Amino acid sequence: MGGFKDASSFGTIIAKALEQDKDYYFPNHITIGKKEGMIGEAGFLGNRYKSFHISNVKEPLSNVKNKYHWLDSSRFLRREMFLDFLDENFHNNFYSNHIKVGKEYFRMAVDFMNSEKISVFNWKEEKESSIKNYTTSDFGIALLIAKRCIREQIPFIQVSLSGWDTHNNNKERIQKLANEVDLPLYHFVNELKSEGLWQQTLIYLNSEFGRKPEIAPNGDGRDHHPKVWSCLLGGGKIPENHVVGESDKEGKYLLKEPVSINDLLATIYSHVGIDPYIKLYTSDKRPYILVQNGEPIL
Repeated sequence: MGGFKDASSFGTIIAKALEQDKDYYFPNHITIGKKEGMIGEAGFLGNRYKSFHISNVKEPLSNVKNKYHWLDSSRFLRREMFLDFLDENFHNNFYSNHIKVGKEYFRMAVDFMNSEKISVFNWKEEKESSIKNYTTSDFGIALLIAKRCIREQIPFIQVSLSGWDTHNNNKERIQKLANEVDLPLYHFVNELKSEGLWQQTLIYLNSEFGRKPEIAPNGDGRDHHPKVWSCLLGGGKIPENHVVGESDKEGKYLLKEPVSINDLLATIYSHVGIDPYIKLYTSDKRPYILVQNGEPIL
């Protein structure tokens, strides 16, 4: 990934491939939670597909809607037209890529603000009985927002929860994190099924590494273990109650049915209808194949 300075993130590729309407902007790519590295970056596919990131799940739309009640939609439109008038001469005489990007961002922002879909982020509109299932943690609220985005068929939603890198105090930290994840995830899956959304949704749950079976030298941590780790796939056409691969009883070594990262990526792309071997080109015309040396499983 480091060789491609403008590489597109996983979600960006899916968001572009599954885009439904190119005439106006509403984010096809949502990221929620802690944001690091390549998460949500659009790279060579363009700013339109960069993620709309939500860091504060309790107030996901701060500074998006007009807070001045006297500035109605007609007055806002007049201001928008006046700005276009003021900018037109400058744009015609001093045009550059920076100006092009600025205009693109402005148009995206206006489309977003005026979209009928924008209420999807107001999770407080949910039924009280449903809200109670998720408000035990910020992660739970993030899943509630994700469920509302799935209803609107937003192609890619990523929810992140940090803190799993347990080189110290492993037992206490894992118990806390598991409590944040287990019940909201249970309700999330059940509600997708009850609302008829399960078959159109692919869920992928993973961490950055497995953890060593042995306790670390510090006495209460577990270090990285890239040789064996597990992930969870569900929804869509993924068969239920199916396990691929087997390790020894300690989770230290792989015994059979190895699945590589490339196999996993090929599986996800193919299940959402994307050819995993398609060749794209970066902004400097370098070939970029989505998956190399990987085969879909399941």
